[in-house]
Amino acid sequence: TAKLDRQVLFQTNKYHVESKHSNQIAFEIDLHHLLRVLRSAGAVGSESLSVKLTTKRTEEDPEPKPFLGFVTQGGDVQIEHDMPIGYPMENDEVDQMLREATVAQVCPYYLDLHWDLPRIQQVVERFKNISDETRMGTTKQGDLHLQVEKTSIRMGVEYRNLKVAPACEEPPSLVASNASERLEEATEAGDGNSVTVQVKNLNKALRCPMDMQERVLCGIAENRGYVHFLFVFSHEGSRDHMHLSIKLPVAEDD
Repeated sequence: TAKLDRQVLFQTNKYHVESKHSNQIAFEIDLHHLLRVLRSAGAVGSESLSVKLTTKRTEEDPEPKPFLGFVTQGGDVQIEHDMPIGYPMENDEVDQMLREATVAQVCPYYLDLHWDLPRIQQVVERFKNISDETRMGTTKQGDLHLQVEKTSIRMGVEYRNLKVAPACEEPPSLVASNASERLEEATEAGDGNSVTVQVKNLNKALRCPMDMQERVLCGIAENRGYVHFLFVFSHEGSRDHMHLSIKLPVAEDD
């Protein structure tokens, strides 16, 4: 789920949405069609791109169908695109989508991986050559654990003292002498959790574009049902105008 504030995308004085459901509208689109429109606008060096929700009839179907009408303007060039979309969603579907897009925290705590992300990406890339699954653990002490195992090969890494969000009372220090025991110690005290995830899914989640990232938050659901990544982006010196939320499924035995 991705969220962008309207001031990031639109000119405030030219933005208008109106509906019977609190001026909120939701519909499905084909991402390939949208990318084609945006790339076309970039190719002609457009100065502006306007979009309008409309309906139109086609030769194949006389019934009005919903479309997004795009107008690209650049110098003396104006290009129009009509992109078909799905019918507007029902009110309860709109509400559910908004809840998913506005949830700032769905896990008890998160670790900020931002500064260590390149190193973590390299480790997960190596894991792909060993096993399809990896054990992933986090602690309130700010530790991230990644471990992979197959036959006689076992590889693990621990990143310590990462920033924990939200800020809370500092948990007791871990006294165990090695990474596995520290994760077990934290878990038994209620200060840690671990799950098994697909390496390919984790690798894709960690490959989010780096531009303008301010935080890369990683958390494990309290019921261990999923791993949640929240990428927070900056925009022109402001914060939290854009974020991308990804939930990774975990192995069934978790």
